[in-house]
This record gives sequence, C-alpha cells and structure tokens, in this order.
Amino acid sequence: MRRAHRFTCWTVAIAMVLAVGGCQTANEHRTATGAVVGTAVGAGAGALLDKDNPGRGALIGAAVGGAVGAGVGHMLKRQKEAFDRIENVEAQQETVILSQPVPPPAEGEPAPAPQGEEKPALRVSIQSEVLFTVGSSALSPAGAAKMKEVAAILKEYPESDCYIQGHTSSEGDDKANFELSQRRAEVVRNELVANGVAASRLYAMGMGSSKPVGDNNTESGRVMNRRVEIHIVPHETEAAQQ
Repeated sequence: MRRAHRFTCWTVAIAMVLAVGGCQTANEHRTATGAVVGTAVGAGAGALLDKDNPGRGALIGAAVGGAVGAGVGHMLKRQKEAFDRIENVEAQQETVILSQPVPPPAEGEPAPAPQGEEKPALRVSIQSEVLFTVGSSALSPAGAAKMKEVAAILKEYPESDCYIQGHTSSEGDDKANFELSQRRAEVVRNELVANGVAASRLYAMGMGSSKPVGDNNTESGRVMNRRVEIHIVPHETEAAQQ
C-alpha cells in the first residue's frame, strides 16, 4: 500500500512538472528559463511528496523538471535555427493559441474571438505569394520546392504536432476568403504528406481574415496578412529526452 501511495504521488509530481514545462515565456532564453522553472517546481513537488526523505524527493523532482523544461525549449531552438536557413520562411518561438477555425460571422455581427489552448511552439510563417498565385490554392513550382524544404526539417524532428493555418487579407468576400484559406491549408498539408511527413501529425484549418498581422488598409499590410502559418508544438514527454 505504501509503495502504491508513493507511485501515485510521483505520478502527480511528474504531471505537475510537465504542465510547467509547457508554460515557458516566448523569448530567446526559453531553454534556460524552462530548465530553471521546471527544476524548481520539480524539486518542490518531490520534497513535498517524498516526506520520508525530502532531500531525495527534491533531487529526483528537480531532475525530472529540468529535463522537461529544457527539452521543450532546446527542441524549439534547434528547429528555429534550421528554418532560419530557408529563404522567405520566418520562424519565431512563442506561446500560441491553438484555435479552431473561425467561420465568417453573419452580416452585421462581430467576429468571434479565437479560443483555444496555449502551448509553447514554433510559429513558421510563409507569405502566400511565395506559395500560390493570387486567388489560387494551387501550389506554384516555387511553392512546391519550398514545401519540400519545410518537410525535410519536420521529418528531422518528428516529436511534434503541426497545426497548419491559412490566412487571408480582408479584401473580397469573407466567406470566399475563409474557403480559400481552408483550401490552401489543406494543400500545404497534402504536400507535406507527399514529401514524407506523417499525416497523423498534421492538422489543417482555414482562418480567413480573422487574425491579421498587418494593416488591411495598406497593400503592404494585406501582403503580410496573406500567409500560411505552421505552428509546431513539441510532444513534451518526448522532448524531455532530447
């Protein structure tokens, strides 16, 4: 009974540490920050739960926490460095909201706010003009070549899920924009699968014009808004082994 109680306690402690490992702030010190926070929480949880020997519990908890926190950050950092070497591809470590598709609102109604779960991730962004011709969801030859480069990196780091989002500017009809963004996200997903990325890792969704990053009143802003984003979210339990 005593051993079963200890096993249950350590399961809870590890779960607590894994949760903290996934809540790192988005900056260039993500690896170090994750390791420190994970170590501290792991040590505290371990000391609390191993009452017979708090020192031993703290050491074990610190090791688990440090591995998880540092592992996620290190995995993201390595992938960012790889994507930074691809022309016209921008990669940024940050906490993202894995929101569901937002259909265009009914006429006269405000657009619903995106809702979803926050996760530490690598956001990879590619302007639509690099991948598609205007108004089309067919990959250009240059776009297909770009996807081949992206797929090579995703295959090198398989311990993650990838959420592919299509985005448009606000020009034109909202419903048409949403449908175009969905088709483009699906085309990118299919191209990655064709280049050897496991389909089970890839999720495609159209966002329409619901999440602009530029001013839709200017051409330069509209160009920024027409993009495809891939949110790469590591599997935290496997990242701890990196």
